[in-house]
Amino acid sequence: MTRLDRFLDRLERIPLVHLVLGALLVRVAWILACPNAPYSDQSVYHYQAEMLAQGRGYIDLDGNPTNFYPVGYPALLGASYAVFGTRYVVAYGLNLVLAVVAITGAYRLGETLFGARAGKLAALLVAVHPTFILLTTAMASENPFCAALPWALWLLVRLSSEPRQLRAPWLAPAAGVAVALMTYVRPPALLLLSCPAVFGLLARKPVRARTRQWVTDSLVVGLVVFAVLAPWGLRNKRDFDRFSLTSFNAGINLYLGNSPGSNGEWKEEIPLETEDLPQPKSDLVFGKLAREYIVTHPGRYVALSFNRLFHTMRSDTIAPVWDRVGITRRFGKRAIVPLKVVCTLFHWALLFGLAATLWRAGRKHLTVADWQLAWVAALTAAPFILIVGGNRYMLPLMMLVCVWTASVARPRS
Repeated sequence: MTRLDRFLDRLERIPLVHLVLGALLVRVAWILACPNAPYSDQSVYHYQAEMLAQGRGYIDLDGNPTNFYPVGYPALLGASYAVFGTRYVVAYGLNLVLAVVAITGAYRLGETLFGARAGKLAALLVAVHPTFILLTTAMASENPFCAALPWALWLLVRLSSEPRQLRAPWLAPAAGVAVALMTYVRPPALLLLSCPAVFGLLARKPVRARTRQWVTDSLVVGLVVFAVLAPWGLRNKRDFDRFSLTSFNAGINLYLGNSPGSNGEWKEEIPLETEDLPQPKSDLVFGKLAREYIVTHPGRYVALSFNRLFHTMRSDTIAPVWDRVGITRRFGKRAIVPLKVVCTLFHWALLFGLAATLWRAGRKHLTVADWQLAWVAALTAAPFILIVGGNRYMLPLMMLVCVWTASVARPRS
């Protein structure tokens, strides 16, 4: 028996609730050691959540209706503020709840795909991931999105793997609700609508049976997603005279990553003549400029895409940056760099661990579960490869990497 096998045996005997409690203790310790204060996007989330809690609607700093940032995270935070008060600690308490959702979701997805031992290891990796720990004191949309992702995938995996006549009737609607709620937080979640078809094609079933199943499941999931998002589309039609199920920032994001002078990542400079345009018009203008640039500079677009992939995945430093106020206040500026190093080392350990895991499994064969995760990994990477890159955009992918790396604990055939 190898050291890995002995470790996995001991881990399997640890109750999941003990892992969750340990993760919560570490996160509470971080909150107490380094209480943070929001800045940049975090300040916007806090303000918009406060306005929603007060019943003033989803408005910008000038008091006008807005749809630039997706409404999902401010709405979730606003509901917490409405119940417990508008204090930063309430946001961090919400993050503790989301940590429980993320850890148990990683366990359930890993267990379903690769067995109980893999599920337990996936939960452990999410529990001890330094970036996820440090994000406890950050107001970031990645917290709810990464927490919901494994549960949404668990539902979608079950759709493709369980016989239609035996599975629960609520499964497809629940998957649709999960995808829709994630879309409220980050619109690229709509890419998950491809999963019923792709997972169905990967399923080991007769062609006619699996085709009928994935077509039906795709229709049900898609209709539920539209039904859940439609109220927001009607709100946008009322306030902006444009029906849109998602936010008005796709165009500017595409432009920031694909325009003259861009290196593929987020940049602050935008044409001055566009600053006073209304949000829907600005979104359309920037999208048009970006598409024209891509069409006229296809080689440059390919180079920018590779550059985005490299710069997004090369390190993991966003959590110490978002916690900079609290870290500087408690430990001084010099503490930020060591925390960046710790997060980046864990980031690379996971990537190398995944490579080793797949090599170990690939010596015989990859399973349907591997190909399912490969597809979803491509979906989560597509926005930061094709649209705009940045250090924060790889976090949903790293949630998947935790589960996939944990497949090293899969039973040996």
